[in-house]
Amino acid sequence: MGFFIRLFFCGIIVSGLGLWFMRALEFSDLYNVVHKNVPGPCKFVQGIDLGAEDISVLPNGLAIMSTGLMVPTESGGKPALKSFDFSKPEQPARDLTLSGFKGDLMPHGLSLYSTNGKTFVYVVNHPAGLLNGTGEDEVLKFLWQTDKQTLMFQKSFKDPEFRSLNDLVVVGDDKFYVTNWFTMKSPIMRQLEAILFVLPLQNVVYFDGKAGTVVLSGKYGANGINASPDKKYVITVV
Repeated sequence: MGFFIRLFFCGIIVSGLGLWFMRALEFSDLYNVVHKNVPGPCKFVQGIDLGAEDISVLPNGLAIMSTGLMVPTESGGKPALKSFDFSKPEQPARDLTLSGFKGDLMPHGLSLYSTNGKTFVYVVNHPAGLLNGTGEDEVLKFLWQTDKQTLMFQKSFKDPEFRSLNDLVVVGDDKFYVTNWFTMKSPIMRQLEAILFVLPLQNVVYFDGKAGTVVLSGKYGANGINASPDKKYVITVV
């Protein structure tokens, strides 16, 4: 009897290791085919710390990007929101002044929404730092005054379904989809979730202006998200 019990638990362990190994291969993109595509000459943009996490571009070529996102093991970056004008590629990216915002900024994904001649910027923010597991992630809304290089703070959105936000796409006034790339709130469980990334625990949340609702669950590491121009389809990267 003891032999069969040991055999049973050994089978569970081997199955778990096999699942982890297969997920590791999938996560590493080992079997993906990347086709070489060179759209044109590449130019290094000055004025950006630790790369750009996300970027959105207006029809006139003016772009806004989130920079300085750091995981807990990194240091030295300066979290900021910056603008870059593609019609003037020789100029560096410029810091945008935040007006009326008093909190801590650690920007991640962002999305633009234009209406009645105004452009609003919605930004995923980690005020307590990335991967902290405190459940304090939020979405910030700014009015972008492009002529003054200023973002005027409008409001902040928080919801119990905002676990560990990554990206968002705005589909209406204060209406957007966000991705949770982690769902555990405990710092210890968050680290375990990061290590054992074989479990499909991540999800997509729709926020209707008042509350968030999980609309897609059981996904591996929900990451980037976007919508078709007519807003009929939402595309997410997992």
